[in-house]
Amino acid sequence: MSEIPFPLSPEVLAGDTSDVYFLRSNRIMELEGVNPRVTMEFFPSGDGILCGMKEVLALLGQALPPDGEVWALKEGAPFRLREVVLRVTAPYLSFGVYETAILGILAHESGWATAAHECVEAAQGLPIVSFGARHVHPAVVAAMDYAATVGG
Repeated sequence: MSEIPFPLSPEVLAGDTSDVYFLRSNRIMELEGVNPRVTMEFFPSGDGILCGMKEVLALLGQALPPDGEVWALKEGAPFRLREVVLRVTAPYLSFGVYETAILGILAHESGWATAAHECVEAAQGLPIVSFGARHVHPAVVAAMDYAATVGG
């Protein structure tokens, strides 16, 4: 669905990073033979700059069946409190297990992009350099640097 600057991890694709209750819900639904077509909307708890959507769309592109539907705000777009930034319609079992990953990707990358945007605005045209790598786990440095670029 979308090009991403870094690959999705096998753990995310396997659903291994999901909250356990999503895994349990999936198991119960599979045992009961239930798989309703649902619409899930994702929205932020504040204003900001959207980032991580390319990664989320790549994940959904691998997870959803051909009749799955996705609407998303564009990467780098500003958003407002409770504005829907992503809407997914598909059989629940095809993507429900990824809710944790989707929320984490969008929350972290949008947070970093928003912070970078705020720094650029405050600098009023002065150059900005990001030294965020020294304050995050090395496994997420690429995502943080990408988000800083998107935001500012």
